Amino acid sequence: MSRPSTAPPAGSGGYKMGELCALTGLPRQVIHFYIQEGLLPEGKKVGKTMAYYGPQHLDRLRLIKKLQDERFLPLKAIKALFDSELDAFTPEQRAHLSEVASRVKGELQGGTERTDAVAVAAEHGLRPQDVSELADTGILRIHAAANGALVIDRRDAELVALFGALRVAGFTEDVGFSAKDLAIYVEAAAMMLRRETELLAQRAAFIRPERLARMLEEGLPIVHAIFARHHENVVRDLLAALRETPPTGPTGANS
Repeated sequence: MSRPSTAPPAGSGGYKMGELCALTGLPRQVIHFYIQEGLLPEGKKVGKTMAYYGPQHLDRLRLIKKLQDERFLPLKAIKALFDSELDAFTPEQRAHLSEVASRVKGELQGGTERTDAVAVAAEHGLRPQDVSELADTGILRIHAAANGALVIDRRDAELVALFGALRVAGFTEDVGFSAKDLAIYVEAAAMMLRRETELLAQRAAFIRPERLARMLEEGLPIVHAIFARHHENVVRDLLAALRETPPTGPTGANS
């Protein structure tokens, strides 16, 4: 079945709120909330309680719904994409990269298989509270299933397992560590993505979609390995510097 047209009714100034609700399946309260949160631009006001919305509003709402339902992205993550990464592209670049995205395969393609987040956490000695904190931090993409259960992408279960392993390694609450500390990695990833997006925006137009899709599939694991090794090196350098630096000051051994 083809997707409904995004063109407003002929002869109108755009979509009325009721029409936008009918086309997206979203209540007007939700759409107003998206506007208030900056996820959706305001409509063109034609009165105190009347506004018209264009095709760009319909497309944006459909994208928000898709990112929530299929990728489990929280609204704050979606807003970050709209505020920076996605808006960094011109319409021509967006069209080109849309074709690239349609050609991507493997791990980057995404999946729809879901699993119970709380059950996965219990397998690794974690509590439901840990799941909530991982989601609040932005590390874990979580969603509510139709039966009310909290579910995650099955591949994201590895993130829960890794956090459980971090607990076993000694990063526990009794010494002050929590899931919220992982926010530094969320921030680092967001900054990296922003810079990567800038590079992509500059160079993507010169690369055929099928080639760029293959580059992303094969290159991303390599980039991750480079970053992991570099991170290990800078930590090693810091420890070496600490070993070679004698204690100083009032509490130092050399007083």
